[in-house]
Amino acid sequence: TTRRYDAIISEPSNPWVAGIGNLFTREHFQAIADRLAPRGVALQWIHLYEISDELVDLVARTWLDVFPEVRILVDRGQRDVFLVGSREPFEVDLDALLARFETPAVKKDLARDGILAPEALLALELFGPKQSRLLPRPKTPFAERHRDKLHVDDLPLLETEAPRAFFRGASARGIVSVAFQANRPPEPPGDRLLERLLAKRPATVEAREAVRRYLGREPKMPWPELEPEVLPEGVPRRSRLYRTDLPVSMPLGAK
Repeated sequence: TTRRYDAIISEPSNPWVAGIGNLFTREHFQAIADRLAPRGVALQWIHLYEISDELVDLVARTWLDVFPEVRILVDRGQRDVFLVGSREPFEVDLDALLARFETPAVKKDLARDGILAPEALLALELFGPKQSRLLPRPKTPFAERHRDKLHVDDLPLLETEAPRAFFRGASARGIVSVAFQANRPPEPPGDRLLERLLAKRPATVEAREAVRRYLGREPKMPWPELEPEVLPEGVPRRSRLYRTDLPVSMPLGAK
């Protein structure tokens, strides 16, 4: 097609299925970018179950090679990652976002998934555009061997390696776990949207409860970003925003 779109969402099947790796290549990502309208946004899904950290890193790096502006989000169950990209810096109008949340039809639709406050939705963002480019790489033989490689048509690494990870029952926990490590990459101020929203307006009691409920946390548990004043000294600011009780197979940057 020669049409251009304000938003393109790509959620093909799992890349261990024969032929699906073609929909995760740089060439395909470039085709998506070429069809975006000015200020258009693209979203690419990739799962974290039955896949390895090296392959998630490969897909993320390939996406980052095409899109100058990238935000990385996770679903509340931490089983899927969403790479959001655009060809130019895109500013999220937080005032418009807050207004949309008060639209009855939008509020009803989001409530079906348990999203009762803007803070609950924005809490799913792991990394903003600047920090997304500072993520450490997995230190494994595969990652070292293909350190400078992207997933392209002429070298379909994902196509051949995803079935192996599926067979092993691998679990990619690196991209999530690095978000909660005390030594994670430095986070530029205002890089994530939740931080910008909280700077704009402090979280209310209702918003705090909505985030806890949405992410399945205990009612009395303090939230680093929502209630920084109650955190013990030395506790990483984001260490309790997501589930941290899941096994970590290979954190990014692990030796």
